[in-house]
Amino acid sequence: MKSASTEENIISEINVTPLVDIALVLLIIFMVTSYIIAQPSMKVALPRASNAEATQAQTFGITLTKNKGVFLNDRLVSEKELGETLSKKTLTQPDLQVVLSADQTVSHGEVIHLLDLVRGAGVSKIAFSVDAK
Repeated sequence: MKSASTEENIISEINVTPLVDIALVLLIIFMVTSYIIAQPSMKVALPRASNAEATQAQTFGITLTKNKGVFLNDRLVSEKELGETLSKKTLTQPDLQVVLSADQTVSHGEVIHLLDLVRGAGVSKIAFSVDAK
């Protein structure tokens, strides 16, 4: 026969209150941080069209070699020609993208000069190409 004191000490149920508390705290943290991370933007009601089609953004590759040669999509161009070509393209494609590659021996000032030339042509989407280690 078992005594009454041993039967009272046996826990036969699981307490889920701490688990719910942790889940609610994590939910609150995610809600607060998602509000901070979200980019502020204007809401615009866009018109609908049944014959609309998606446009692909055109990407140009610009390479600056250690000899200070500028290549636009593997074609050697002058800085003036580069600026004129990009200016013409941005008139018809405002979402034009440029990937800028420069030899690691090229000075910082030369890269900034080329970046300024690209920005002056109206290109706002610029990425820098690097090699992964």
